[in-house]
Amino acid sequence: MYWADQTGGTAAQNTDVGFATLRALDDSQVTYTLGFYPESLDGTYHDLKVKVDRKGADVRSRAGYLAALPVDLSTSTNADASVQAPYFYTGTDRARVHVALETLPTGMPFQKKGNSFHGQIDMAGTTLHTNGGEAARFEESLDVNMESQQQADAFTQTPFHYEHQFLLLAGNYVFQMTVGVGRSKGKVTLPLNIEPWRETAFGIGGIALCTEGKSPDGDAKLVAGGREFALAGGNRFRKSDHVYFYTEVYEPNLVGANPPTLSLEYRVVDRNNGEAKQDSGPAGIAGYVHPGNAVVPFATALPVAALEPGLYRLEVRAGHSLGPDVVIRSADFEVR
Repeated sequence: MYWADQTGGTAAQNTDVGFATLRALDDSQVTYTLGFYPESLDGTYHDLKVKVDRKGADVRSRAGYLAALPVDLSTSTNADASVQAPYFYTGTDRARVHVALETLPTGMPFQKKGNSFHGQIDMAGTTLHTNGGEAARFEESLDVNMESQQQADAFTQTPFHYEHQFLLLAGNYVFQMTVGVGRSKGKVTLPLNIEPWRETAFGIGGIALCTEGKSPDGDAKLVAGGREFALAGGNRFRKSDHVYFYTEVYEPNLVGANPPTLSLEYRVVDRNNGEAKQDSGPAGIAGYVHPGNAVVPFATALPVAALEPGLYRLEVRAGHSLGPDVVIRSADFEVR
């Protein structure tokens, strides 16, 4: 009931499944897409109310939105960290969130135990509803063992990469990642908005900024075009970095007799003035389609070498030949 109210839907409780399905199909016949840009970002949740000039109309819409401030990736001086958390759907209004964090464990204490040196990094991820309630949480303590003091000292000066995955329902959240290094704790916060989606609809997942390589064993892999991609621990890159973006396009009609044609386009815009710096133009992605599979993993290089140092937004648009549906996702990044 809560999720239906928050996302503009209606809950089917204690009723016939067939009747509920027919009602959902009937509702989908008349839909409108409204959009706007808030005048300012104040970091708080705002209620939304849609009114129409028609008596007796039953209007259902999203209950509100989070006017998220630009992501502040600063933490304490002893636990500098950056993070990204893209998501990819696992079913109707369900997604797997991929968390990747990079931290510099400066000042991390090591204790000598026998012939080795032992340290510990504590990770805690908390996903909060916009009203402050907790939606998900994970904690993990990572043991770090080095053979010598020299190796331990080198470890504290080298970025440490961490990844974790968890399942979450569609909705608007605030994600917080806390890193504990000795007595020092650093925290990074970012908005996490998972758009509603149903398995019978055309759609696209989040945007993962990656490097080419392998992810930790046991995690769901990001594989596209026969290559595996590793999630970058944040969104800050040097011009010399080899950066890719990964996403997933969802088209249930691909498993039918007459599969549609899919297209994808990306643009890079300057976050300060909105000027387009790169535009790929629409291109077919038939080479990424696996026959009989409704999920199309896609990845391509993001040419950061051609960009001047600054703040940018990557906009990805996916479309198909069955109709005017176009789904857009975006991810912010920085070039240093």
